[in-house]
Amino acid sequence: MEQSGDRKSMEQKVEPLSGLDAAIAENRKRNEAVKLEIETWMKEDLARSGLTPNDIEVAAVMPKSGKKPHRGGYEIIFREPETGEEMLGLTGHPYRRTRYRGPFNSNGGGNKRYGTPYQAGNRCYFPPGVHEKLMTDPTHPLYLTEGEKKAAKASLCGLPTIGLTGIWNWLDSSPNRQTERGSTYMI
Repeated sequence: MEQSGDRKSMEQKVEPLSGLDAAIAENRKRNEAVKLEIETWMKEDLARSGLTPNDIEVAAVMPKSGKKPHRGGYEIIFREPETGEEMLGLTGHPYRRTRYRGPFNSNGGGNKRYGTPYQAGNRCYFPPGVHEKLMTDPTHPLYLTEGEKKAAKASLCGLPTIGLTGIWNWLDSSPNRQTERGSTYMI
């Protein structure tokens, strides 16, 4: 008898959530649903390139409001080819490129599908195993392509490939873009 009485008194001690607690719980529930939606979209987007999250290191990005809003997406994580440490941008922060869920109109007027943090600079994407392959056999051909996902897929197919982060990212400032026919750029 005492046990059921103890249980009854324990049940009575549970208080209903306050208005703020209920709002926090609802917000967490909404965030979990959005995260699941983004992770599902991320897997579908990678699958269109013949990849899975096991083939290319990615992390979900939640939607953002404010000055530069977007609908979320995923970050492609860049690693140092020799050490495997996370690659840093010019700002000293980890270098990651964001693939946005649904293009959005950027400040430049075009639809933006990928983004790099402001002043992070440009980095080459080295899929896992490319550095080791070239160190083991330096005579093996090396391929370059535009895009991290293309580099990851080609490397999975046995073609050691380095991904350049978008064709527009390698342009010089506007006044310096004019070149002589036949000129060469060093990357």
